[in-house]
Amino acid sequence: MKAVVLINLGGAPNLEGVRDFLFNLFYDEHILNLKNPLRYLLAKLISLLRYKRTEKIYKYLGGVSPLYTETQKQAEALERKLRGWKVYYAMRYSPPTIKDVVKKLYEEGFKEVVFFPLYPQRSFSTYDSARDEILKALREYPLKAKVVKEFYREPCFIKTWQGIIGEYVKDDEDFFLFSAHSIPLSFVERGDPYREQVEETVNLIMKGFKNPFKICYQSKATLGKWLEPTLEECLKELRGRRVLVIPVSFVSEHLETLYELDLIYRNLAQRLKIDYVRVKTPSCRDSFVECLKEILLNLR
Repeated sequence: MKAVVLINLGGAPNLEGVRDFLFNLFYDEHILNLKNPLRYLLAKLISLLRYKRTEKIYKYLGGVSPLYTETQKQAEALERKLRGWKVYYAMRYSPPTIKDVVKKLYEEGFKEVVFFPLYPQRSFSTYDSARDEILKALREYPLKAKVVKEFYREPCFIKTWQGIIGEYVKDDEDFFLFSAHSIPLSFVERGDPYREQVEETVNLIMKGFKNPFKICYQSKATLGKWLEPTLEECLKELRGRRVLVIPVSFVSEHLETLYELDLIYRNLAQRLKIDYVRVKTPSCRDSFVECLKEILLNLR
């Protein structure tokens, strides 16, 4: 029996878990590139300062990260498409952790495991962090394993996005605003390929459309310079237009889409007299699950 493990960021499983999730996130050296004890102390401080605001968001979303439901449904849908494979999921910063799932697979005697980080574009803080955590767990529980690479330019992924966007377009005058999660500019200066890969994803998607478009960034999390322009800045340039907001770096619905895009930025757009259309993520769409299957079966 072979196993696939879908990897995602994670989130708080309940309101009591919000502070632990925040600490785990910011204690990651891929995110805060500092030595201990400074990284530990800063992670504690950030999680303390952000706790109440983040708890408010979780309350708005029902008290639990939507990534749990989303990733579980993706795993179940993928398993239905794969013969002879069991599909699990693990989270980078919350239960079920990567280490816990690797241990489970080791104890159950799986001979072959494929880890599939659900980050289309690679960044130090997402894909690289998940990959390194996988390798760390495998040193303790040795399994024959592969890690799927980022899939930002896979034809099936591009086609999935084109199909989704096509359902929302009225005409060639609709403005496409591609929104990606921002990262610190210092990452890019150290060689992080994320921005280039986001741009390539968007350029490939746009081969299927004639609409005007722009890439912007959301969800800045710490001080310092992050990728720009921001989504807020871009919306302010589009007063009175019909705008499709496309979360191009997200494959699942979670806080950044259901709270930021659907509430915060929608309210801003209303004040700007923008006809604001939020395009949904690939999520459990059959074309996307089929794409995950294709990538797995073509893995070498």
